[in-house]
Amino acid sequence: MALQGEEIRRRLREFAAAWGGYTGTERSEAQTFLNGLLECYGTDRRAEGARFEERTVDGFMDLFWPGVCIVEMKRPSETRKLHEHREQMLRYWQSSGTPATPAPRYVVLCAFHRFEVWEPGALYTESRTVFDLVELPDHLDALLFLAGGRPVFVHDQTEVTREAVELVTDVYRRLQERTAA
Repeated sequence: MALQGEEIRRRLREFAAAWGGYTGTERSEAQTFLNGLLECYGTDRRAEGARFEERTVDGFMDLFWPGVCIVEMKRPSETRKLHEHREQMLRYWQSSGTPATPAPRYVVLCAFHRFEVWEPGALYTESRTVFDLVELPDHLDALLFLAGGRPVFVHDQTEVTREAVELVTDVYRRLQERTAA
């Protein structure tokens, strides 16, 4: 079911409120958390072929969605230490592709209360965006790939620049038309 931005935002607000106080373990609730997150975007994990605990040469990816993303979950107490898990996440991404099936485009590192979203194949290697769970409704665009869309990252100014050029061009054209009249 294709959802619109405001419906996704509403669902994400409810999701963030429900999970905001969670202090348990990764193992006990990661799959429930991820199923709920995907549902916020109107995505049925099973129907899309996303799988939990997919084996790699280095371990198990918490969520593997071929062609789309990998999600590596950590317990909430790791929120301030996500940077320590980046190497593991990137190893999973590197080992997830084959010549016939490339690695997923996006990677999410999450400790329930904080998200880091990466696009490892991009020209730069820093995270594309980092935000806390409470900010998730305001950052819904960063995870649009969960709904089959194209994400919008804070560091990605291409779309903003394109829109600005169109607006300036339109103003210039209108000013020229006024002068000609």
